[in-house]
Amino acid sequence: MISIQLVRDDVEGKSELVRESERRRCGHPNTVDDLMDLNARCRKANRAYDEARRKCNEMSKQIGAIVTKGENPEALRKEVRREKKRTAELQKKSKALEEERSICHSRIGNIVHATVPYGKDGGVEIGK
Repeated sequence: MISIQLVRDDVEGKSELVRESERRRCGHPNTVDDLMDLNARCRKANRAYDEARRKCNEMSKQIGAIVTKGENPEALRKEVRREKKRTAELQKKSKALEEERSICHSRIGNIVHATVPYGKDGGVEIGK
């Protein structure tokens, strides 16, 4: 399996190299584009999930500070509960996208060497 960084960063046109390799093995070069799209969506979902967790943690610390002062933090607790529900939804979405990305990634084979014949049979006649 290829490194996802080959298509993620598209450094020096590596994604085109992977597309060409898929063409040579009679695969679907569009799978590379699908992987790039899924990877971008997955990374965005992970950032949203991490941000929501960070926000929950900050609010929990604020609750501790409010209780230490002897005040009632009930309004903040309700907000934390709401944010935790949102965080759980974001986590589910993130996990689903990661699973989908993994499946798409597994469909892409290693890069075919330039000396490998092109196509299903490679146009090579094999003698008996």
